[in-house]
Amino acid sequence: MLPLFRPKPRLPAFATTLVFFSALIVCSHARPSESAAEYSLREWHGSDGLPDEVVHAVAQDAQGYLWVATEGGIARFNGLRFDNFAPPADATGLDGVASVGSRGVPAVVNHPEHGLLFAYSTGEIWQWTGRELRRAPVAALFSKGRIASWFVQADGALWADFLDGRLEYARDGRVTKVTLGHSLLAGRPLSFSDDGEGGVWIAARAALYHFRAQDAAAAAAQTGAAGISLPPHPVDFGREEISVATSRHGKPWIVLGEVLGRWDGAQIANLMQMPRMLGAHFVHDLKEDREGNLWVGTRSQGAYMVRAGGGEYQLMPASHRTVRCVFQDNEGNIWLATNGGGLNRLQSKRFRLYDSSAGLDDDLTFTVSEDNSGAVWLANRDGGMVRVRNGRITKNPPTWPTGSAGRVYPCNDGGVWFTAGSGLFRTNADGDLFPRESDPALFKNMRVMFVSRDGTLWLGGDAGELGRFTSGGFVTFTPGDGFPAQQRPGAIVEDAQGRVIIGTNRGGIFVFDPADSARDGVARLRPFRAPDSAPLAAVRSLLVDENGTLWVGTGGAGVYLVTADGREFCLDKNAGLPDAMISQMLFDDHGRVWFGSSHGIFSAARADVDAFTRGELSVVRTSTFGENEGLDHISCLNGYQPHCWKTRDGTLWFTTRRGVLAIDPQIILPGHAAPVFIDRLYVDGKPVPLATARDSGGYPPVRIRSDARRIEVLFSALNFTAPERTTVRYRLEGFDTDWLAAGGARRLVYPRLYPGEYQLQLDAADEAGLWNAPDEASGAVRPDLSLTLIVVPFWWETIWFRAALVVLLAALFAAAVRAWSYRRLRRRLELSEREASINRERTRIARDIHDDLGASLTRISLLSQYDAADNPDDADAQRACFDEIYTTTTAVTRSINEIVWALDARHDNLESMVNYFDSYAQRFLTVARIRYRLYAPARLPDLAVSSRVRHDLFLAFKEALNNCVKYSAATEVVVRVSIDERTLAITITDDGRGLPPDACAPGVASSGGGGQGLANIGLRLAAIGGTAEVRNAANGGTEVALSIPINKIET
Repeated sequence: MLPLFRPKPRLPAFATTLVFFSALIVCSHARPSESAAEYSLREWHGSDGLPDEVVHAVAQDAQGYLWVATEGGIARFNGLRFDNFAPPADATGLDGVASVGSRGVPAVVNHPEHGLLFAYSTGEIWQWTGRELRRAPVAALFSKGRIASWFVQADGALWADFLDGRLEYARDGRVTKVTLGHSLLAGRPLSFSDDGEGGVWIAARAALYHFRAQDAAAAAAQTGAAGISLPPHPVDFGREEISVATSRHGKPWIVLGEVLGRWDGAQIANLMQMPRMLGAHFVHDLKEDREGNLWVGTRSQGAYMVRAGGGEYQLMPASHRTVRCVFQDNEGNIWLATNGGGLNRLQSKRFRLYDSSAGLDDDLTFTVSEDNSGAVWLANRDGGMVRVRNGRITKNPPTWPTGSAGRVYPCNDGGVWFTAGSGLFRTNADGDLFPRESDPALFKNMRVMFVSRDGTLWLGGDAGELGRFTSGGFVTFTPGDGFPAQQRPGAIVEDAQGRVIIGTNRGGIFVFDPADSARDGVARLRPFRAPDSAPLAAVRSLLVDENGTLWVGTGGAGVYLVTADGREFCLDKNAGLPDAMISQMLFDDHGRVWFGSSHGIFSAARADVDAFTRGELSVVRTSTFGENEGLDHISCLNGYQPHCWKTRDGTLWFTTRRGVLAIDPQIILPGHAAPVFIDRLYVDGKPVPLATARDSGGYPPVRIRSDARRIEVLFSALNFTAPERTTVRYRLEGFDTDWLAAGGARRLVYPRLYPGEYQLQLDAADEAGLWNAPDEASGAVRPDLSLTLIVVPFWWETIWFRAALVVLLAALFAAAVRAWSYRRLRRRLELSEREASINRERTRIARDIHDDLGASLTRISLLSQYDAADNPDDADAQRACFDEIYTTTTAVTRSINEIVWALDARHDNLESMVNYFDSYAQRFLTVARIRYRLYAPARLPDLAVSSRVRHDLFLAFKEALNNCVKYSAATEVVVRVSIDERTLAITITDDGRGLPPDACAPGVASSGGGGQGLANIGLRLAAIGGTAEVRNAANGGTEVALSIPINKIET
């Protein structure tokens, strides 16, 4: 290794030691602080979303998110929610083994150029780009190994301290190996400090090294991989271990053994002797905050704060005694990374709780008030009367009454009134105690005490007990004086006109006006509200503002506001109050009103309340006190007065079941609103990539398919001081008509959106109610608070398609109208055709009757005129005549049956028709002595057959059988009935002589008879939409095939 400089000539060993230890002799001994500001602690653990209870480091990125490096991986924190991030599942470490199972991150640093760099326990270095976690390009500069700690100089130079003792330095894209001229123990992290001149101090065990700006220049000019070597500082520190930390003055803090001070380059100045367990060997981290205080995270003693002035240190509250890292965020909060206690946040307390741990004898204090000298008096039940001045508690002298302290109220002359047991006492301005008041009219249980501006003491007791001191002694109010016997006083207040207003446990409000008493000479009460006013819940507190509005805190109905002109308004849970049991109310000096309730303390801006009374707001924004300050489950007392008080310095005092709470109202003051960022966007549960607003100057538009059924947005409003008191509102332009409150979930969900362009706007307000976005009149929204969502339509959702659809619908409507008109015309035509068909059927029936029955009846008539007298002996002729009459009559009967069968609607089905055909064939062929067989489906379909089809089909079938009997000389006839999805077929086959060669298609007379039988068959089938075919059968006979489409059968 090549040393960059030659060490200065060192002092002789004894001289160096003499100089150093002479400085130690004059160092002061640090002492625990008694006046240092108290800090409140808040903890986050695995149940809150933290990846692991072992936290290694904390850092903050450029946007303001807090990043927590733990043994279980890294998480981004927005004050309310942890979002875990991990390398891809296929990422591998230095040994080629998958790294997902080893997610520990021992070191993290925020680099001005590379952003957040995470050193994993596997040796990998990952970088947060603002959108994703990826392998850091800077990792290629460093050699492989596990990094124990990082350090970034002010100019961006990056130092990597490896677990195996190596030290490397990166600047301007190149890395230099740095060897310290001292024996290092691998695994012991180094500590670093800027020297304010471009260099860095490095503490390693018992040696201190100075890497100066000229050393950096030499490293930049160096070629090759030899690296540089740093010699230790000339001062010999003996065997004491050393730790250093950067100071805002450029002179680093240094812990040498058990001595703490600042290193000026030659010696330690402003020495402080620290306890042994806070020495360098036990220090994990040293950090200076913005106020110049030094924070010390130790191996086994928790965290300490050394005040900037020196000489005092204070043990900080922490959830674990091993603190690995101390970090101060942009808002001034102190974060502690503990080794098993999760993540801790420390804040300067702006409140103080006076209870038994603070020096009181009893946790329960009934009432509180301030006298003319500025001393605060506490009626501390079993602890008696207590005075608090400048935070110091003074208990009452032993000569004072020993009964339970109940009420205390200042007198106008500088003393105080107070109750002890059932007695009433008074002191003067010097604190001298007057004898007990002995007026027999005094109440045994004095619950409410009030002193008006004229010095009158008012007392309220149990039901029906209200009184005041006058020149004539203690005077009570009876029902005759206007105070009901069944009501108990709950609160008393005085307005600007000197009127005393009394509220009761049954919702009654009464007023005593001295002007009325002076005019009438009688002290009376009258109702404060109009007789027809709605009844109130129990009155627990009263307050009058400068406008004359009476604020009425009730036991369950919230707060009623009664204006000077008699208008009433109700502030309850529907109007934004977290609780409706309001027992204490105070105005602060910063435009806010504070409420004490059974479930906590909260406040609201009076301007918001005024806007509510004007109808401009429907919900009043409130800020809750307690949880964020580390005070959970606060319950304020009720039923006594004065149970709260505002002192001259603006401090608000509330009596609670845990003690008296003194709050600095400046804990909620106008500041900067929390910056809002959109973290993630999910469409139907799938993440959609988002560019950061920082990179693009505004979120670029996001295109979403129109069939997306769920759009979910996760966002952050970065406030680490009081995240619960940050209010966020949102509006999706194009969907929401007005701003909506987001609540504390930091999550928005929208259903399916119609195609179009939407703009999601987010805005946050600080604790005083001031919003990020400009005034509504401007209509402008900050770019980083908006996200444009473009719901892309499918082709059938586009404008041109909709226009075409409109045209198509219009055409369809026109076509429908035309079709309706055509159908109507067709129906008329069908009706006419039906009438014509009926007429044709009538004509046919008449023709059949005329042709068939007429001829037969005429023949019968002629035969019946046969005169037997002309041939008396011709018995055969007579018999033949009668036989002819019988045959003709039988034929007439059969024809009538056929006509009736064709007309009977009960036979308008296929099964009946086939049965009739079968019956007729059997009768007809039996007489002709011809065998007959029928082949038909065992179960015919339920198919309707019109009477016309049955009639014409039967006549064709009858004609075919008649031809068989007359001309075929057949001995057997076979009839086959078949039906499929489209056709009904009836085939008549005989075994006769068949057709002659010159026979033709249907419609041409057969050779056997010369008649028109076959032609009639074809004509009848054609009339009903069917066909007939006559052909030679395979057995030599004749086959007549009748077929008709199924759709014609019912026509």
